[in-house]
Amino acid sequence: MGCFAYSSAIIDFANNRPLDPILASLFLTASSFILKETDNADEGLRLGRLLSKNSVRMLDRATNEDCLVIEHWGVAKVKEMNEQSSWDFRYLTEFTWAYLSAKHFLSICASSGLSIQFHYW
Repeated sequence: MGCFAYSSAIIDFANNRPLDPILASLFLTASSFILKETDNADEGLRLGRLLSKNSVRMLDRATNEDCLVIEHWGVAKVKEMNEQSSWDFRYLTEFTWAYLSAKHFLSICASSGLSIQFHYW
């Protein structure tokens, strides 16, 4: 069992990006940076989402929260989690892409005033 994390960014599915051009640029830039650095990135990041359980696990570890028991973080909670998160933990180097994807996702959501919804699978 796992979950996905979706920002509240509205998606333009016809163009496969967030509708807001600033958000589209922020998420695409983060995804491109991570791909350049690690040759991989969470496939949902460019849309303002975390679709990999590895990325969501990194978010869990940094925020000391568990997405399996949380349904939603409002804008204030996202900002709080971003401020209180601790990204100083060990992980396997092969998951650097997941670590960076989660870190950039939370930072962009917090700085852009987005909420986060968690969906279970």
